[in-house]
Amino acid sequence: MGKKLVLVSSLVVLSVLSYGQEFRKYVNSFLYNPVDAKGQAMSGAMAGSSDDVFASYWNPAGLAGIDSTKTHIGFMHVFDGLYNYDVAALAFPMKDKQVLGITGIRYGVDGIPNTLDFVDASGNINPNGIESFSVADYAGLISYSKFSKNERLSIGGNVKIIHRSAGDFAKAWGGGLDLGAKYRSENGQWITAATLKDVLGTYTSWSFSFSDEDIATFAETDNDIPESGSIEATTPTLVLGSRRQFQAGKFSIAPELNLDFTFDGQRNTLVGFDPVSIDPHMGIEVGYDQTIFLRGGIGNIQEITDLDSFEKRWDIQPSGGAGIKLSGFELDYALTQYDFRQDITHLVTLKLGLAKPVKENR
Repeated sequence: MGKKLVLVSSLVVLSVLSYGQEFRKYVNSFLYNPVDAKGQAMSGAMAGSSDDVFASYWNPAGLAGIDSTKTHIGFMHVFDGLYNYDVAALAFPMKDKQVLGITGIRYGVDGIPNTLDFVDASGNINPNGIESFSVADYAGLISYSKFSKNERLSIGGNVKIIHRSAGDFAKAWGGGLDLGAKYRSENGQWITAATLKDVLGTYTSWSFSFSDEDIATFAETDNDIPESGSIEATTPTLVLGSRRQFQAGKFSIAPELNLDFTFDGQRNTLVGFDPVSIDPHMGIEVGYDQTIFLRGGIGNIQEITDLDSFEKRWDIQPSGGAGIKLSGFELDYALTQYDFRQDITHLVTLKLGLAKPVKENR
């Protein structure tokens, strides 16, 4: 009976299993969570809007739009009772309208009880046998972006390095590539953007480590024992975006629409076919004097089944937020509901622009 307690731990491990090398939906899905409060407030409709230190994630071509006189630093933290989500980013402007970016992401659940040793071989309960572990996903992005000569077209790309772990049981390493482009109209009011994520597929290779006792426990509970060397592969995602800015004195209004195209079979999206599905999401930013901003968005449009009436209906995930922008300092806030949960999730982002040292002429 006591052996059943191991399910608390085994289910966590089993959730990350892969079955040989294959393309699968929702692999490395943590990389599709917004990395900053501005993006979350606008429901991720950022392919055209993002032009700051976090542009590496949304559209690496947007990095070219940062202030070239400053080195940029960004931090984001999510306040949620279920998980910890932190992002740090750096952007370094270089000569000839080029920008280099580095982004680090951690998404994890900490303090998970490991009950494998809660009951000893004699069936006695051992409270001291409970240890905690973490299930965490890490990603590092190295990004490059460059403007064309007339500064209307920018291009960029990311190299992604991925590390995932589930305590000491399972670890994975992987990598991938993203490409992006942004085109601005002559008056700067229209922006058209495209991002191709996981261009050639993003591959993640798993390795597992279990003691003989762990293996015996898995066998007793009829759980499969995963094999090292299994590979997960993520199919490409194409994001197309369009943004329009309206100006009225000191007030600005900038709506944006993004369409996410996936190619791994029918998904529960507004437009779902096999093999192509389209997930639209929209955001809007209202600003005053390029200093104070209010933001809102709609996304995650899905058809769900009511658990009481068993009737199907369409549901959406709204989000909202605000921001303030001063010289060398930006603070953004967003609130939303992840996965249609009732609990509100809060995101806070801090961005700093540090003046680059001026070289003295001698």
